[in-house]
Amino acid sequence: MKKRKFLFLTLLTLLFLSSCGIPNMFVPDSSSVSFITDTSNQKATIKINSSYLLDRTKNRPYSPEVNLFYIIRGADSSSAYSSLLNSFNSTFCKYPYCNPITGAKTDGAPIVEYKSGDNTYGLYQFFQSDGLLSNGYFKDGQLNMKFEFTEEDGLILSIYDNESRLIARRELRRSYDGDSFSTLASINEGEELIGDYVLPVEVKIYAAVTFAFTEYTNIWNTEISKELFSFRLE
Repeated sequence: MKKRKFLFLTLLTLLFLSSCGIPNMFVPDSSSVSFITDTSNQKATIKINSSYLLDRTKNRPYSPEVNLFYIIRGADSSSAYSSLLNSFNSTFCKYPYCNPITGAKTDGAPIVEYKSGDNTYGLYQFFQSDGLLSNGYFKDGQLNMKFEFTEEDGLILSIYDNESRLIARRELRRSYDGDSFSTLASINEGEELIGDYVLPVEVKIYAAVTFAFTEYTNIWNTEISKELFSFRLE
């Protein structure tokens, strides 16, 4: 009798808790999304490997989304830059609750900062929606990108389907003023660029993919670690 009463109370408690909206979460493993780079051809591919994530019925209409970020990296070769990426991952990719990645900040502030001594390092989103890529760019679970930088055209992102047909082309502009990266190339070496940085510098580009689910209450952001593309300003 006591055993039956215990089971009844347990089932009643579970029913009550489920009716109160206990979060129902899904956290894919790290191999669910791959970032593949082809540095010799300035190409990068984001590939979804999970059959669950590939199922559009399991995703909300806007999912997945891709956010592109950049770091302006000076001559400093310290571990501050990897610490900056770790700061992003701990802020936005701490499982099982991932924080939403907001749009590019209109005041030009970095999305995360890391301070080391007197220096402050920043991870930036591109200007407004330049670096926000919708799920419509994924073809059969792949998003294929090519990055090009010239002093004439700035930083250009081209997106292709899996048959190498061009889908979209846009310029990725600087977060803090919405201007082209090409204007930085005309600054004389030794002049202030942004914050503590002076030319020459490298601009390094990263990506994070956000998934939101129809059957689960959480979102999932991939961590950023692998550089997709870089170019030098000098």
